[in-house]
Amino acid sequence: MYYAVIGEMLFSEKPDNQEKIREDLMRTLEYINTYYKEDIASDLVPTEEGKFCGFFYTGRHVLEILDIIQFRFRKIPVRFGVGIGEMLTLFRLPGEMLRDRLMNMQRKHSTDYRMRMTIKYQGYL
Repeated sequence: MYYAVIGEMLFSEKPDNQEKIREDLMRTLEYINTYYKEDIASDLVPTEEGKFCGFFYTGRHVLEILDIIQFRFRKIPVRFGVGIGEMLTLFRLPGEMLRDRLMNMQRKHSTDYRMRMTIKYQGYL
C-alpha cells in the first residue's frame, strides 16, 4: 500500500514574495524528507510554482506532515490530496504527466483540504 500526497498553494494572484515562498517550500520539504525518511517512498518535491507531490510507504505520519505544511504556510491556503492504493505497475511516465493527472484528480474530487480519495494505480495512469 502506498500513499500519494499532492499539494497546491492557492494564490488569489501572483505574490510579490514568490521567491521567498519557493525557498520556504523547498526548506520545508527538505525538512520533511529528512525527518520522515523511513516513511518516504519518493521524496516530496516541488513540481511547479506552488505545487508539490511525494509518495509514502505508510500513512502513519501523512496527516502530521500535512499539518506541518499547513502551519508553515498558514497565511496561504493550501489544497491537499491524498491517494491510497497499491502500485499495480511501475511508473514509467515523466514526472510532469503523473503530477498533472494526480492534480486533475484532486481538483475534480476536492471539497476539503483533508479529503481522502482512493486512487488505483493502473496501466493507463
